[in-house]
Amino acid sequence: MLKTNMNIKKNTLITFSILIISFIQVILSETKDNRIELSETRIVDTENGNLRLRAKPLLESDVIDNIPSGTRIVFIKSEDDQKEINGKIGRWNLVNYNDKIGWVFDAFLIKVFKIANERSDSEYNCHVNDVLTEKFGKIGKRKNLKANQKDSETEKYEERYNQNIYSLTTIYYGGGYTKIKFPNKKIEDIYGFFSSCDKDLAEVKFEPKNEVFKVEFEAESGYLKSYYFEFKNNITSVIFGGQT
Repeated sequence: MLKTNMNIKKNTLITFSILIISFIQVILSETKDNRIELSETRIVDTENGNLRLRAKPLLESDVIDNIPSGTRIVFIKSEDDQKEINGKIGRWNLVNYNDKIGWVFDAFLIKVFKIANERSDSEYNCHVNDVLTEKFGKIGKRKNLKANQKDSETEKYEERYNQNIYSLTTIYYGGGYTKIKFPNKKIEDIYGFFSSCDKDLAEVKFEPKNEVFKVEFEAESGYLKSYYFEFKNNITSVIFGGQT
């Protein structure tokens, strides 16, 4: 009887130990996968001119300062309700710009996500040429173009695929980017296409505003990569790339 009780206790302990190990493995797995975090940083992105920092979340409110495009500001909070201003849909965001607190319209902001470290494997970075060739079929060979050395370009080339898909890649010192045009393709379909081969992008919620979706990733090492999707004139254009 005593031996039987000891065996039961032993088996229970083994089972409990297995459960603990499994739980730790799950937690570690989730921690590894959950490697992306939305930062407080936002990047001002205006086509022309500056973004006005206002005292209140109103178009008629006093202007505190003008923020140049490309400037990084600190997000504090967002209003819940969406507004439409001059044809753009977005929300008013309270931000910090050079220690000045005010409101900006987030239709002109890019969210920045922190990633633990850059990844070079196919799970986290699209080998776009291979994926496009497999999905759509390539037309002809790569056409090399003259690089503009004044702009620090080291290489430039274009590639064409079936369904009138056109790709232009520019390589420069420290990075590079690619522009691709997808005629007659919806922006959500093209986002799905890219997110299927870039795990970082797949973990970001797809929230296009005004037929545009922009996102940037920052690694602890300083590595940057970005995606810009836009649907216009029945064409979805994508600009993506990275730099060290």
